[in-house]
Amino acid sequence: MPDNQEAFIDAVKSAMKSEQEAVAFYKKAARETQNPKGRDMFTQLVSFEEAHYAALARLLDSLDSGGFTSYEGTSFSTDETLVVSQNITPQQHQTDIDALSVAIEAEEKARAKYLDLAESATEKKVAAFFTKLAAEEELHRRVLDDQFFALSNKGHWTWGD
Repeated sequence: MPDNQEAFIDAVKSAMKSEQEAVAFYKKAARETQNPKGRDMFTQLVSFEEAHYAALARLLDSLDSGGFTSYEGTSFSTDETLVVSQNITPQQHQTDIDALSVAIEAEEKARAKYLDLAESATEKKVAAFFTKLAAEEELHRRVLDDQFFALSNKGHWTWGD
């Protein structure tokens, strides 16, 4: 553990809170989008962030017991049966773009937070744990960037294509 274990634990708890906020945001975005591809992507992001929260909780528990829990990671899946809704209103289109924009910024902040935690960890296993979380947040950001580009420039979701 880092020299200042209390600060490290507080940072992990802060990350857990951020993951809970991400879950709530992605659930709302999934409910509000009218596009099945967008709904699927946001729903998968809910699962990712819930897995991150659970992994952080296990890490916190393992720190108290003197052990360590690893994080195996999660991955996206695509549903090839999704169809694009052709009747999206301009207002819904903008709402989806706004949600993607907020999500991109949040994923960038989460990645930076996990990289900071990895850097402050003195045990290689703990650093690897946070590095893996940071890599997943980077993947989320790239996926969101791709969808932002598609909606902004092509006018439709491309998730799963």
